[in-house]
Amino acid sequence: MINNETISNNDQRSSEINNYSTNDNIDNKKDEVLSNNNKETINRSLNRKVSKPDDERTLFVGQLSSDITKEDLQTYFFNFGSIENITIKWDESGERTRCFAFILFNDKEAIQRVLNVQLHQINQCQIVPKQGRPRRR
Repeated sequence: MINNETISNNDQRSSEINNYSTNDNIDNKKDEVLSNNNKETINRSLNRKVSKPDDERTLFVGQLSSDITKEDLQTYFFNFGSIENITIKWDESGERTRCFAFILFNDKEAIQRVLNVQLHQINQCQIVPKQGRPRRR
């Protein structure tokens, strides 16, 4: 009877070991699938904010004077590259600027040319240009 128990325990252990190794393989496959799904999920969430060509070509300009115009920005930044669009941000009432703007260049190399210059001044006001970043929601 002891021998039967030993055999049955050994059989049980060997079947448990086989089950573990089989389960490990299954678990590994699940992990691979889960990790792939996680990567896909991460990629999907990142794709919502993946750099678009516009993001790479956008320059943020801060500390503008309150009387700045698109023409002032166009005249100054045209020296660094061809400009596609300029957006000056206004307060809710639309009466005053919020003293910053976004400039969309035709090519992203213009951004680097701007950032290579240490001091920028428009209308006797020192401004701060930075690489534009996508807005977080």
